[in-house]
Amino acid sequence: MALVKRNDILTRTSQPHKLVNQLRLRLLLLLLCFGFITANCQRPQPLTEFSIPIEIIDNRPFVAFTISGKTFHFIVDTGGFNSIDVEAANELNLDLRGKFQMPGAGEKTVDAWSTVIGSFSLGDRSFKDRKFYVLPLNEIKENLKLPYLDGIIGYDFFRDSVVRIDYPNKKIIFSSEFKGNDGIPFTIHGSHLPEFEVEIDGSPSRFVIDTGDRSKLTLGRVFSDQLLKRSEYVLSEEKITGYGLGGAIFAQTFSLRSLRIGRIEAKNVETRIPNLNGGAFSRPDFTGSIGSGLLKDYKITIDYPNRLLYIE
Repeated sequence: MALVKRNDILTRTSQPHKLVNQLRLRLLLLLLCFGFITANCQRPQPLTEFSIPIEIIDNRPFVAFTISGKTFHFIVDTGGFNSIDVEAANELNLDLRGKFQMPGAGEKTVDAWSTVIGSFSLGDRSFKDRKFYVLPLNEIKENLKLPYLDGIIGYDFFRDSVVRIDYPNKKIIFSSEFKGNDGIPFTIHGSHLPEFEVEIDGSPSRFVIDTGDRSKLTLGRVFSDQLLKRSEYVLSEEKITGYGLGGAIFAQTFSLRSLRIGRIEAKNVETRIPNLNGGAFSRPDFTGSIGSGLLKDYKITIDYPNRLLYIE
């Protein structure tokens, strides 16, 4: 697709009815997520406390996931839903149902299905009859040269519980409650993303937290346009900054002077502004996302029942 230069920022030419198509895709995803999570199954109970080790690869937290005696490696992703790679699903002879088009972070949609995993284990805990999306994750794995990417543990697994990701000590703790100080209130953006107040160069905004995002900070187009009008930043040339479901993430980058979350302040934060005509980052309501590239230096606790975020 041709590139055009607009306000010194490279973007792709828009397709007709782009906004209408984005809204349709988002509505479809929300309906699918709702039906997929709730149809023919009971809502999972809050998790009793248990911990498992994590491996940090390309900034993302991976956990060992056992199905039918075979070990797979899944990302713990606050930005996603329970999913398994289509190749792993075929290896396990899972029943793929209801093919549809799934949007993601990239511009394109991909073929997707749903399935039920009869039993699986995380650490010493076993779980039964959980529904998963079936997605083609191999393109992401190959382009990022990951040793593995077999699936995602997402919002539908821990939405009624507390998830504590201790990046420095490489472990994750799931529990039913947490007592801490200086919790940051959050709401749920869209269908599943924790959204909370931040300060960008001293100006307030609301961003989401996405542990499945390898970058440090991602800005939406509307918010980044406002930021660039009031601040002097030099943007890089457009380049590929990652891969998501639906393709490459083309973006320009710069070093943000200050990001504050509660009492935590990060300076000179590597930041990207995606230039995409489709996908999650192109939505008009997307302001910004904090990814594991920044979070990996902290202990992150997301208390979903009480809607509080803790960063240590």
